[in-house]
This record gives sequence, C-alpha cells and structure tokens, in this order.
Amino acid sequence: MATIAKLGQQSALARELVGADDNSGSANGLLGDYSETPSLVPARTPRVPMQSDRIMNEALAQRAMAAQSTPLLGSDQTTRPEQHDRGTGFHGALPQGRDMPTPNPFALSVAMGRGGGPGMTALRDELGLNTPALGEGATPRERKLANRGLREQLAHKLAALPQPKNEFEIVVPEHNADQSEESLTADAVAALHIGQTAVGSAAIVEDRADIERRIEQERKNAAELELSRRSQSVKRNLPRPDMLLENVLATTSDSNVPVSVLDMISNEMRTLIMHDAYKHPVPDTLPLRPSRPINSTLESIADNMLEKARSMVEEEMSSMLQEMRDAYDELSGPAGENLWHSAEHSEIWLPQSQRYVSTEDITKDDWIQKHRLDLERRRELMAEQASRATKVERKLGVALGGYQARSKALCEKIQTAYKKFEQTKLDTKAFADLHTSEKAIIPARIEKAQSELNKVEARETQLQEEYQTLLERRDKLAAELVSLPTSA
Repeated sequence: MATIAKLGQQSALARELVGADDNSGSANGLLGDYSETPSLVPARTPRVPMQSDRIMNEALAQRAMAAQSTPLLGSDQTTRPEQHDRGTGFHGALPQGRDMPTPNPFALSVAMGRGGGPGMTALRDELGLNTPALGEGATPRERKLANRGLREQLAHKLAALPQPKNEFEIVVPEHNADQSEESLTADAVAALHIGQTAVGSAAIVEDRADIERRIEQERKNAAELELSRRSQSVKRNLPRPDMLLENVLATTSDSNVPVSVLDMISNEMRTLIMHDAYKHPVPDTLPLRPSRPINSTLESIADNMLEKARSMVEEEMSSMLQEMRDAYDELSGPAGENLWHSAEHSEIWLPQSQRYVSTEDITKDDWIQKHRLDLERRRELMAEQASRATKVERKLGVALGGYQARSKALCEKIQTAYKKFEQTKLDTKAFADLHTSEKAIIPARIEKAQSELNKVEARETQLQEEYQTLLERRDKLAAELVSLPTSA
C-alpha cells in the first residue's frame, strides 16, 4: 500500500510540473491519472412505480361507460386508457393482486450497461500498455498488420512529444560559516538526532531506508555486545544448579587458600548464579530461591577488563592443564594408581552434612548414619521405581493387549509349524536313508532274481523236453497198438 501511494504521489507531482509549462497538453499522454475511478455512478435507490386505487379507477370507468351515449349516434366515445395499457385489475376472471414486488437494487447497474464480458473488470489503460486482442479466428497476416499499425501509431505519438528541457535551478540556502555547533538551534539539533548530517554548507537528509538499516545494525551490535557479556553457562546452554548452597566452595582443614578469598569467590559465584537465574531463566523450571536474600545485580565492568580477566583465566587454565598432564605422566604406573585410589577414598559424601568430608574426620556414628541414609534412599528409590514400573506395565498392558494376544497366537502357530517342520525333516531323512540303502541292495537283488529266473527257465525247458518225449512215446505206443491184429 505504501508503494502504491508513493506511485500516485509521484504521478501527481509529475503532472503538476509538466502542466505548468506544457500548454499543448501533448505530454499528458505519458502520464496516467488514476486518482478517480472512471464511470463511477453512485448507488441510487431504485424507483418504485406509483401506486393507484384500482377499485376507484374501475368505479369511474364503469360510471363513464354507463353515462356515455349509444355508439349509433356517431359521437366520440369515452375510452379507458388504463385498460389499454395495464388495466385496473378487474378485466379478468379474478382480480389482480395489489402486492407490489420487491425492487431489485442491482437492476439499475445491469440496465446501465455491461463491460466487455461477463465478470470482466473495467479496462483502465491510461498509458496504453494493453494492446487490443484480436479474435481467435484472426489469421497470421491480420495479426502482423495489427502489430505494424500499433508500432506506427506509437512512433507517431512519440514523434509528437515536445523537446525535453535541460534547464535546472539550484538554490543554495544561506549559511554562516562561523556558526559553531553550540549555536545551532533546537530544530537543527533535533534534525541531527533523527538522521540529518551537515556537510560543508548543505544538509544531507538521511533516507528512511538508511535510517532503518542503521537502527537495525545498532540493535544487532547491542544484542551481540549483550550476548558477549553473558556468562559461559548461558552462552553454551550448560546445566545450571537448581538449588543454591550457603557455601558454594567447601573448605577443608588442609586447604592452603585463605578463608576470606574463598568467601569472596563464593559470594561472587552466588551473585552470578542468581543474576543468570533472574535475567536468563531456564524454560520449564522452577525459579531459584536462595535460603537468604542475595543481591542479583552485577557490577558494571568495562569490556576491556572482562577480556583481560578471560585471558587471565584461560592462561591459568592452560597452565593448570599442563601441570596436570605433567603430573599424570610422572605418576603413570602402580604408584599413580595407588595415589589415585587413596585420593578417591580420602573424601566421601555425607548426606547428613550435604558436603564432602575427609574419611579421617568421620566417626563411627557418622558411618552408621551415612549407610542408614543410603539404605533408606535406595529403598525409597526401589519402591518408587517398582511403583512406576507397575503403572507403566499396566498402561502397556491396556495399550498393547491386542498386540500381545496376536503375538501369542502367532507364537503358537510358529511352534506348531516348527514341530511339523521337524517331523517332516525326520521323515525326509529316514526316506533318504532308505533310498540310499535300497539303491545299494537293488543290484544284488536283481542278480539273485535273474539267477533264479535262469534256473526256472532251465527247469521249464527240461520239463518241456521231457513232455515232448513222453508225447512222442505215447503217439508211438498208440500207433503200435492200432497195428496189432485183433484176436478172434
């Protein structure tokens, strides 16, 4: 919307500048006027036809018809114009209704005329950018001729434009060179604050986009500066304590650090922790509440001092790390392991004291109390975990009951199929062994059967020969018997 408003203002300003010197108005063709909507007709109330008393009109018409003379005399007859036009409502079998229809407010706009087509927006082409489109049935030659005519018309209109003017007027405001910054007026100082800068004898007004860009850059620089001044735990999103102890730094009896120094460091740490908790709280966590009121306002420190302190801490950390590496290299081996074991067991955490205490300073009652508290804590933890596990198991049983039943049914099917598979596997192995043994013994059986067959064939042959011999002997005996003479 801002861009459209600027374009409208620029068009109006250009029209005013050209209209002051251009008497012929030839340059107006290059300037479009979109200030008003053309053919804008205000909405009007639709006109309602005048109502009349139809009963009275019909009574008057009937009286006139009764009073007139016969048509045979040839005089003028009384006419009823209402009946010829629209009637009185009693010319039919039933009287016409007297209810007037509701007027249509859109009938006026429809009757006034329509645009180029149904649903088309009225064409506004002040600059002549839209070329008239030809019909769909236009030939390429007609399109070519139409384009040539448009080019000739455009060239003719451009040739009729007036010659450009190269006359400019430069007005230099009066300015006193001896005027100093202290003598500037309140308006000039305000102008300087909002973006105007004085260069030589003229004032350069800073553009709005440059002002917004400068303000955005200043905001980014301020945000980066504020981010750089945060603590490392906030920058790196590290875990932060959910409770604040009275003595952040616990001291031991064999510590060589003065108590006053440790107290100063402890107070500074408490203040920094509370400042981070108030200024940059951790989302979805309870606010940090100390046991006693603590000032969470940090002292303003210069950036160079902070950088110097950070560099000193880094140097000290690097030196300590190197010392620890050297000590680790020296103590590598059994001696180092013994030293680490002794150091690990030299101090222990006492729940009743909420701090680490040297094992040499712990009494027998402290040990008993420590183990009792540890046992109670572990029992409470075990009961809590058991209750949680029971609830989770119940929820999972409700949510996964169908899956468990389906899994049980599938397991039974798998077991049945596996048993069938094992039985089929055994049967296959048995038949494979049988096939192997049968395959090995079949040649011997065939040979034995063949030998028996040969014996049977030899015996049958022998018997056939004996049978043939006996048949021949019988026939011979029968012939001899026939040839013997019969006795008397």
